[in-house]
Amino acid sequence: MSEEEKKQPKKQRRYRLMLVSEREGRKVFSLSMPLWVTSAFFIVLAMLAALAIVLIIMKTPLKEYLPGYLDVTKRAVVVESVMRIDSLERENQLRIAYLDNLTSILRDRVKSDSIMAYDSAVTRIQDTLLTASEREAAFVAAYEERERFGLNALDAKDPAFASISFLSPVKGKIALPDEDDGMLSSVTRIELSKEVPVLAPLEGTVISIAYIIGQGYQLTLQHGGEYVSIFSHLSTVLVDAGQQVKTGKVIGHAGADKDPEQCWMGLQLWHKGKSVDPSAVMSIEN
Repeated sequence: MSEEEKKQPKKQRRYRLMLVSEREGRKVFSLSMPLWVTSAFFIVLAMLAALAIVLIIMKTPLKEYLPGYLDVTKRAVVVESVMRIDSLERENQLRIAYLDNLTSILRDRVKSDSIMAYDSAVTRIQDTLLTASEREAAFVAAYEERERFGLNALDAKDPAFASISFLSPVKGKIALPDEDDGMLSSVTRIELSKEVPVLAPLEGTVISIAYIIGQGYQLTLQHGGEYVSIFSHLSTVLVDAGQQVKTGKVIGHAGADKDPEQCWMGLQLWHKGKSVDPSAVMSIEN
């Protein structure tokens, strides 16, 4: 603005908008406007910018991200949908975990060290005023050792029984001992109606397998707690000597003989050299 223009009143002053090319150093565009036209131009430009912003918010999904703009009903629907998606995701994670556990069990991938102490989540507070006696300490140690494997404490008539839960190897009818058949009194004869698989009543080790002519196979298992189980009159054996077996594993078959009088299985249970009645610790009868 020249000195003459500065001396003019503000209403008569003109303002020039000029675009100059820096590379060529020449004027590209020039526009001269009075003050009121310049003010109107900037006002219209601001209104157009505001209108563009309003149209963008109204016509695009941007409005869903602005706090307080979205309709209350639509917002409630959005929140409910998000919560439902979270619930479905959580349910899907639980189902995947269940299928993984089931697959591990079916493929025998469960590790024995996954068994945790029964009261591992309980923190015992040491009593400084009244210390535990030797009998109490022995009782607590025996109880923790028993419950460490999650076994049930059962009361048996035989004092040699040591609070262990046995699985029934077969289901049948216990026959009364006959003194004329030459069987030992410690053998429990279980009559079977057909050939059935024989299950390991407790985790243990196969210590011997023998075949007796006219009677079939005889299999001996050594269990924890100084227990020994002996199975006789087996038609087939599916394990080897020295093999570790788990509770419920099929170790053989019995009852293959078509003669009803020969369709049976013999079972013995010993603890520290003493015979234990299997029917007192197993549910054999159907």
